[in-house]
Amino acid sequence: MRCSTLHGMAFIYKDGTCDIYGPSQVDFSGQERLFRRLISPPPGPLEEVSRGKPSEATANYPSFYPHNAVDDSDSTMYHSANGIARAWWMIDLLQHRLVRAVEVLPRYDFAPAVGRFHDVEKLIEPQIRVSSTPRNGEDFSSWNLIGQYAGPYTAAEWRLNFTHDIGICGRYVVVQKVSSDTDHLQIVDVRVYVAPMMPIS
Repeated sequence: MRCSTLHGMAFIYKDGTCDIYGPSQVDFSGQERLFRRLISPPPGPLEEVSRGKPSEATANYPSFYPHNAVDDSDSTMYHSANGIARAWWMIDLLQHRLVRAVEVLPRYDFAPAVGRFHDVEKLIEPQIRVSSTPRNGEDFSSWNLIGQYAGPYTAAEWRLNFTHDIGICGRYVVVQKVSSDTDHLQIVDVRVYVAPMMPIS
């Protein structure tokens, strides 16, 4: 039996049955299943999990690679190539976690370029989003939205914070510009904060 962790904080697979635990659960399998609901843990210290994780993005300028956004250095960055609309950057957390916050530091050190961070989803206008399943092409519209940012960005804002009160369970986090212009997507640093792992009794 296929075990899906979509929208789950934790799961146990035993004797052919997958019990999924989490808030606002929905069974997408089409089968009648009883899902046990688990109360979200009270707010507490969050764990930052992005450092050194695999990342990918739309085509980049030479030496401005996707992994520069998670290398713990503010002197490097990811920089999309010329002529790309709806540029995106994505990280793979390598396991499903309850994502509570995402922090993005756009390029801030070159005045003509600073305002290019706008209309972002943090899929995460740019947007920031979270998903349990790998990307399929470059359409992230079905992923869960954590937040969006209209901009344009100014250096005085420094790090942009996007939070979700309950959290979104997922493995992949994407930052994408959703406007049709071809302004570059330039990201110095991304940090992903998750709820601590919970023991299952």
